[in-house]
Amino acid sequence: MRKKISHPSLLNPMKLTDARIGKLDQGTIFTCARAERYRNQHVYGLVITARCDIDQAKFPVLNYIPVVTLDDWLMVDGLDIIRDRAEKEALGKIRNFLKAQSVAESVLISQTLRELLSTTFADLKKKEREKFEDLIGDYDLASSGFSMDHAGFFARFESLKSGVIDELIKHKVGGYYFLPSVYPGEARDGYVALLREATFVPRNLAMLIAEGLEQSWFEKDAALSTTNCLSFSRDDFAMPISQIPSPEIEHLLQSFSLMFGRIGLDDPDPELVSVLRQRIPNRAGVAK
Repeated sequence: MRKKISHPSLLNPMKLTDARIGKLDQGTIFTCARAERYRNQHVYGLVITARCDIDQAKFPVLNYIPVVTLDDWLMVDGLDIIRDRAEKEALGKIRNFLKAQSVAESVLISQTLRELLSTTFADLKKKEREKFEDLIGDYDLASSGFSMDHAGFFARFESLKSGVIDELIKHKVGGYYFLPSVYPGEARDGYVALLREATFVPRNLAMLIAEGLEQSWFEKDAALSTTNCLSFSRDDFAMPISQIPSPEIEHLLQSFSLMFGRIGLDDPDPELVSVLRQRIPNRAGVAK
């Protein structure tokens, strides 16, 4: 039996189409967008306003999701995720090390990890001491910032970085959506839609972007430039560049809506789970 694949971008590579100049439709990607933590990087906008509202000109503002390159994402949001995972992983290994040495975890309340090396673990064998020092190094690097260049950081946590990228491509990293490319025919270097940063541009500005808006014209118009809705730090022409096809755009919007509409429930009663696990039916429909 063939396994069902629920991610369209994995089943069939996304084939972007050329954007329609003169109109920003749902799924259109345009240049010169903005994202709060990506002020000096290329940022694209992915239109999410309903098609019917656009067709009937019923939108006072055009809503869009910022899109950044995978490399830039790895240096900002992706980096935060990897550092958080690296910190938790290192801390878990440190706790296991303490347990193996018959040392209570509570010692971490009164002593730093470095202090433990010179007190509790002063007489450790060389191999064990080096192991603990490596764990401390991983924890310090992940929790306290960088003590090496970014390339060194990613090399040290290569498995975590690879895991995050794999999850991202499979749409398993909450708040982010992977896109292979943003230009039709472009090499699939990877981009990331920032689902949590949905924003907008005023309708009149959206209409100008649809036709193509030069930086000089934008800056000359005080009413437009003061909106602070566009960024020309990397591109000097705001315009539509591509269109995400169906069903990919619907899948992206579904991910977007589920992220904000999901409902959290309490975990099942552990005692009930324990009782149900022990049930053994002696015949169909009758539990023993």
